[in-house]
Amino acid sequence: MPCLTWAEVDLKAIRANLIAIRALVGSRVKIMAVVKANAYSHGLIEVGRTVAEAGADQLAVATLNEAVLLRESGLKLPILVLGTGIPGDGVKEAVRYDIAQALCTVELADALSKAAQQLGKPAQAHLKIDTGMGRIGVRVDEAVSFMEQIAGLPGLQFTGIFSHFAAADEGDEEYTNLQQKRFQKVLDNLERHGYTFPLRHLANSAGILDYPEAYFDMVRPGCIIYGCWPSPDNKKIIPLALTLTLKTRIVYIKKVAAGTPISYGLTYTAPSERTLATLPIGYADGYKRALSNTGYVLIRGRRCPIVGRVCMDQCVVDVTGVPDVSLGDEVVLIGSQGNNIITPADLAKLAGTMDLEILCNISARVPRVYID
Repeated sequence: MPCLTWAEVDLKAIRANLIAIRALVGSRVKIMAVVKANAYSHGLIEVGRTVAEAGADQLAVATLNEAVLLRESGLKLPILVLGTGIPGDGVKEAVRYDIAQALCTVELADALSKAAQQLGKPAQAHLKIDTGMGRIGVRVDEAVSFMEQIAGLPGLQFTGIFSHFAAADEGDEEYTNLQQKRFQKVLDNLERHGYTFPLRHLANSAGILDYPEAYFDMVRPGCIIYGCWPSPDNKKIIPLALTLTLKTRIVYIKKVAAGTPISYGLTYTAPSERTLATLPIGYADGYKRALSNTGYVLIRGRRCPIVGRVCMDQCVVDVTGVPDVSLGDEVVLIGSQGNNIITPADLAKLAGTMDLEILCNISARVPRVYID
């Protein structure tokens, strides 16, 4: 059924971005493409297949459910669940589907071992080290003792070790270098005690752009796959293409007199006679309420401001002066039209957030249309 609001996902652009990342890191460094959060709202399965075709070596997700969906779609690449789990919470599924689990607790290690023995196949894991992010991970000074506790568990197979930068996208070179030194210290200490890992990985998108010495054996690009720079502070040393366009159509047009209030809270009052258009998109679709009276859209190649509050399912824009504006006209909320463009970063700046939140907020009720 045709929808009035939709998102176009450019698979060619995703493929091109991954190829650009490969050219930067070289052929010796593996690429673990991050496709968590429904591939940053682009579509988990479709993007998973696209990056696999484009040369990704592995995939990373946030949850076991995401990993299982990838497996059930037929994807054979190694998959890592970046988040930790709890005993009994789908541990057998991870083993059954050959999914590697980030590991940083003895309890989960024990559960994985038991599942491996029950299913007669190894439980794969990547040891997660907290070098300064402060979320999950084994402490730097406890890495050896942690491995000593779990190394003898039958069926537990370590296929990697990793950590995560906390401020590489903030231009904090000192702290990022400190994290890298801590990670190397852990690797050296573990090796002295006889613990080695096939894959060592640390660099996220910001690390890929600014810290080539942090590539190790594998890198984990996320936002740059989807055409977003980690921050204005990072080097823009590869060509990136915008991969998602958010569109809707005008469903109502009216003229209002000066002094007419618009939308909830009466936060906007027409300063003069205006022509306004109603769009069938709101915060339930992921178009943030914070864009009320600050955001803008593209109609017939012209910028048209959001007026009044963004509602759950609708918003209103000022189309005064747009020539021949008509019911059904295509409206671009993210993407390009004519000589103008609206990027996720543009909306993020207006909404006081980051571009990835703009993308990830696009809800499931907005159908994705794939272009290749």
